This record gives sequence, C-alpha cells and structure tokens, in this order.
Amino acid sequence: GDLVARADLLAAHRADLAAAGATKLDTAAKTAVKNGLPYIGYSYSAASSASDLIAGVEYTELDGAMELGRRLTREGILPSIGHSDAVYETALEAFENGYTHLTHFYSGMSGLVRRNSYRFPGLIESGYMEDGFTVEVIADGCHLPLSMLKHVYTAKGPSKTVLVTDAIRGAGQTEGHTIIGSLKNGYEVFIEDGVAKLLDRSAFAGSVATADRLVRNMYKHVCPLCDAVRMMTLTPARVVGLKTKGVL
Repeated sequence: GDLVARADLLAAHRADLAAAGATKLDTAAKTAVKNGLPYIGYSYSAASSASDLIAGVEYTELDGAMELGRRLTREGILPSIGHSDAVYETALEAFENGYTHLTHFYSGMSGLVRRNSYRFPGLIESGYMEDGFTVEVIADGCHLPLSMLKHVYTAKGPSKTVLVTDAIRGAGQTEGHTIIGSLKNGYEVFIEDGVAKLLDRSAFAGSVATADRLVRNMYKHVCPLCDAVRMMTLTPARVVGLKTKGVL
C-alpha cells in the first residue's frame, strides 16, 4: 500500500516537475526503509515525455517491490534495480514485473551468493543471464576497472549499456575536499586519484567524473568512438523511452 501510494505520488509529480524544470528529485523514503520496504530514489529530466521519470528501487527482494514495479510500469515510469542482494530467481521475477534496468552495475550488488554451501547467481550474474536487462556503468575507471568495463561492453553491447557519471558536487574537481549532501548537513570527503573517498580512505564516497571523461575512457580503452558516444546519449534516451532526445 505505501509503495503503491508513492507510485501514485511519482505519477502526480510528473507535470509539476516538468513545469518547474527540475533536473533531479530524490527521496530516501526513510520511514518505508525502517519498515522493511524498498527504498525509492527517482529523477526527472524536465522533458515532455512521462517516461522520462526513473524510479530506482533498492531491495527488490522485499515485500511490495513487485507490486510497485507493475504500478510504476503502468504509469510509464521505468523501475530500476540497484544495491540489492537479490538472487537470480528474484531478479527474473522483478524483470517480469517491469524492472528491466540495473542501476550502477556491480556497485552494491549481489554476486554469486553462497547459502548453506550452495552457490546461487546474484544480481550481477542476472544482468548477463537475462539478456533483456539494460545496465548502467560508472565508467570513470575507478568504480570498475577497465577490464570489467570491457567485459560489460562485450557481453551487453552498446544498445544495452548506459554510461552514467553518478557524480557528486565535486564533479570535475581533481583533488581536495568536498561535501556530499547539503552544505549544512552533508559530510566531508576527499577527492584523489580521480574519485571521491571517505576521509579514512576505507571506501569510495562517490564519483567526480563528467560525461566527457566517461566517453574518453571508453573510447581510449574499450570501444569505438561511435559506441562510446551512443552509450552516453542514444542508449540512455531509449532506455527511459525518450524518442526526441539522444540523437541529432
């Protein structure tokens, strides 16, 4: 009920967001998460198409996620899976309920899950095993090594691979401190080696890549220039259902 209510809210906000020219709207849905329901983050690119609204749903293995996927799909909203511990059977069920896209492929995703000595394909393997899945990669050369970017490109192809910056406020900054979140309530991170890190260097804190950097990385190390540009432009436009963007 709560998830479907929020699906209604997303649909209702489409016209308001377009009118306001909003480029991003995100909600943590903290109450739902505390109650064991999937997190929903969503973004809007201020286009006329209702399909230019993406709902990124985490924890698709939890109750309510499949109903949410069906409802979002009916509303012309693309459900996307990210940061999930789902195994193949759950991922396939999610795909059949509208979740055809995987956000930030490999980042915070289950891979070859082991349960009671048995191994099960996780969400990463599902992205390859179900050919219909489209995937996003943060192609900054840090979140995924070049060898993995080559593997994703070879396996999924330019028509099903989307390049995404996932950049924070420090995008384009080469080195130094920046803030994640609001200037008032966010937290400090450090940028070095082309990526943002926690101050103790224990983990990445976010990307600082720009779109041109992703295209250069892919062209230099992975694929022909036309495919690199396509994965940054036409493919993401088609994934979200835009027919008037992505190609000149």
